[in-house]
Amino acid sequence: MSILPQNDANTLRIIEKYLINIGKMLISPPQKTCIHYIRYRKDGQYYDNMKLSTFRSKKICAKYHIV
Repeated sequence: MSILPQNDANTLRIIEKYLINIGKMLISPPQKTCIHYIRYRKDGQYYDNMKLSTFRSKKICAKYHIV
C-alpha cells in the first residue's frame, strides 16, 4: 500500500463530489460492503472514476448499554 501525498489528499478534500445514483443511500447490511459511485469535478472537467465504499460490521452486544 502506498502513502497518499499531502497535495493529493488536499485535492480530494476540496473537489466537488456528487453521487451518480441520486436517491436513498442505504446503510450496508451487516458484514457487507456497498459501493456508491461518485462523480467529481476538477479543473472544469467531470470524472466518474471515484467510488465510496461503506461497510457495517456485525453488532457487538457488549458495546451496548441501556439506562
